[in-house]
Amino acid sequence: MKQQVLAGIDFGSKMAGTTVIAVAGKTTIRLFSSRKNEDADSFLSVLVKEKGIEELFIDAPLSLPGVYRGILSGNDYFFRESDRALKAMSPMFLGALTARAMKLCSQWKDAGIQCREVYPPAFALRMDWIKKGYKKEDESRIELQEFLTDIIGLPLPHELSTWHEVDALIALAIGKFLIQGKAKSAGNSEEGLIYF
Repeated sequence: MKQQVLAGIDFGSKMAGTTVIAVAGKTTIRLFSSRKNEDADSFLSVLVKEKGIEELFIDAPLSLPGVYRGILSGNDYFFRESDRALKAMSPMFLGALTARAMKLCSQWKDAGIQCREVYPPAFALRMDWIKKGYKKEDESRIELQEFLTDIIGLPLPHELSTWHEVDALIALAIGKFLIQGKAKSAGNSEEGLIYF
């Protein structure tokens, strides 16, 4: 039976060089980073096609508050239920990043690729990594890497060098948890769930 190709994305500003994708291969995890002044959306589109990725877990909003779509009554024009539950940033505040992520995932969906929203900080909180220096102490990346590669079940052939790489790996680990039925979610399924 063919193994499904999964990837986690830490989605950054379009030209900042902060977008990282972690791809679970047959024998190892590979990390790919966009470059400064390079179009991150084009970078991802090419890589997703080239690597034959079938399911993506992305750290970016993939829906707007339900009030805009007539899904939920009320007057919350800034946050979805999931954002409030996880204390995540508003998709509206993130504006262009939200629109870019929604557009890419719509294109991927049309190509038969599943795309789900994940939130690495909520996963870090769930795993009690805040005390271990998540996003604060560089040396804690090694410990987190070991934990994440155990979850994913594949090695990473080098040490993580940025927190963007860590978050891409966390996005992939959340995806693995989701497939195994171990992931948690927040929000309303009609409005949009966030997995962690």
